[in-house]
Amino acid sequence: MKKVLVGSAMLMTGILSAVILLAGAMAFQFEHINLSPFAMTMQILTTYGLTPVLYAAVGIAAVGAVLAVLGLKEK
Repeated sequence: MKKVLVGSAMLMTGILSAVILLAGAMAFQFEHINLSPFAMTMQILTTYGLTPVLYAAVGIAAVGAVLAVLGLKEK
């Protein structure tokens, strides 16, 4: 039961962190309409050095998902 709760908390933390980072980067996209949204978002994150933070948040979410699934299968 502990693994499921810890994994779920890690999953939600990672997803929430990634969403906040992406939302902050996408707020600046309205000035540059002609570029693709993904390219502009990644360019903004790279400019401020936040790309590794995004990858870490996605990694935390992935580890949390694996941990939660392993906790469910443990029973």
